[in-house]
Amino acid sequence: MKLFVHAFLTEANKKFLREKLPREATVLFLDEIAESARRAEFAGCTYVYGNPPPEWLREEARNIKWIQLYSAGFSEYQQLGKQIPVSNMHGFFASPCAETVVGGILALYRKIDELTLLKSRKEWIGIDMRPGMKLLSGKRTLLLGAGTIAVRIEELLKGFFCDVKYYSRKSPRAIAHTREELFEAIPSADIVINTLPGTAETYQFVSASFLEAMHKEAIFVNIGRGSTVDQAALIQVLLEERIGGAVLDVCEEEPLPPDSPLWTCPNTILSQHTGGGFDREQSEKVGIFIGNLYRVLEGGTPDNLVDLERGY
Repeated sequence: MKLFVHAFLTEANKKFLREKLPREATVLFLDEIAESARRAEFAGCTYVYGNPPPEWLREEARNIKWIQLYSAGFSEYQQLGKQIPVSNMHGFFASPCAETVVGGILALYRKIDELTLLKSRKEWIGIDMRPGMKLLSGKRTLLLGAGTIAVRIEELLKGFFCDVKYYSRKSPRAIAHTREELFEAIPSADIVINTLPGTAETYQFVSASFLEAMHKEAIFVNIGRGSTVDQAALIQVLLEERIGGAVLDVCEEEPLPPDSPLWTCPNTILSQHTGGGFDREQSEKVGIFIGNLYRVLEGGTPDNLVDLERGY
């Protein structure tokens, strides 16, 4: 059994993985292989942990029996045309992503972003900022999607006595199941939080007309996928201050180009796709992979298998 780790692990996590693998297993770590030899080594592997380049899977996947991605998203693998069992990290990022959302909203409402800049300039404004500060408490919130991240966001927002409603095509939690019903709910929402996955159906789901339907002080939050938002339209409404601001963990293009207007949009927090991060992230992912690998080796079904073509 040959295992390829397409992820950069700490030495401690490499040691942990080696100790947990079956004795007959050979493990190859990406950073321990010369760049010119990586693809050839990958071609001889039977199991994979990490997110290899899609072209490797299209052309070098004849021996692979199962892949464990280290991400929840997998849109780059949807057009592979291969029947390879793939598991993702469904649900793994719910708590850190939810806390990033709430932290970003609070940063805007309590002007933490502005205060941080003032600190860097050693500039004291203090009392003059107070009239512009807002409360999260009691805000009317609309969640796009009803997956694990959305549910965890609701749990946290309930602590602020927020009125939380959902849009989802199928979830019984939702008050809006169609786009028409959604557009009826948008104007009254103080906060709109997007948790939608990146699929063909959700491409630029948050459109110019969607953003125009938001009221002037409403905040837009994206913890889903950059492809689900018409970014040009979002930039326009932010620059013209037609909405209250945005908290963006994901963007259409990442890393965000230096010349992107998003860098200078007012009332905008960019968390640089760090929303799922936390101190034990790497070790807990490795632990999930090990548990799933043994399920496969024992003839069982690994957790969180995805349908690459459907996108979830």
